[in-house]
Amino acid sequence: MRRTWLAALLVCGFPVLAQTVPASGVYVVDFQVRLGQQVPAGALVTCKVRVQPQGSATVQTVVATGTVQGASAHCVVQIPSTGLDAAALTYEIDATAPAGMLLRTATGTAPGLPRPPAGGAARLNLNLTL
Repeated sequence: MRRTWLAALLVCGFPVLAQTVPASGVYVVDFQVRLGQQVPAGALVTCKVRVQPQGSATVQTVVATGTVQGASAHCVVQIPSTGLDAAALTYEIDATAPAGMLLRTATGTAPGLPRPPAGGAARLNLNLTL
């Protein structure tokens, strides 16, 4: 009986049985961006970070929208860690006009991030100019 009930739940895709891997920490990338000149009112800055833990083929990508004030912007991107070792990090910063036209972009590779402590963060602060 117990197996029949479990099998029925699995066949129906019942979400109660789904398990998620708890994050053992988080990678935090804090971008301070100098835009070189003031961008139009309503412009957006987006920060995309790709993290690939050492020894893993999996690449995690997270995009965050930053705040723009005059000729500077600020973005914070947080990526959950799955408990793997240090990670390689690449980023892309885009400034777009309110109509969607790309104004400026920058890409790069940041120094490797150490493994976040359990329940803590591996933090990287980047100061960039677009």
